Amino acid sequence: MKFLDKEKFKKWLQDPRNRLLVISIACMLLIILGVQFFSAPEKTEDTPEETADTYIPDGYVLVPIELQNADSLSS
Repeated sequence: MKFLDKEKFKKWLQDPRNRLLVISIACMLLIILGVQFFSAPEKTEDTPEETADTYIPDGYVLVPIELQNADSLSS
């Protein structure tokens, strides 16, 4: 069984409502793709890389902790 029969598709496309539906869906897709493509943010190299120092306020220190049940957590 064929999913898309050319004869049925031609008959279906002869109806003006179906033709309008296909054209409107194609236009919406083109508009969506155009907006996505042209509204992409510009990549700038001026932004510094984020490090742990940017998240830790001045005066605070990170203290490493050792878990006693690390083996059971890793599985």
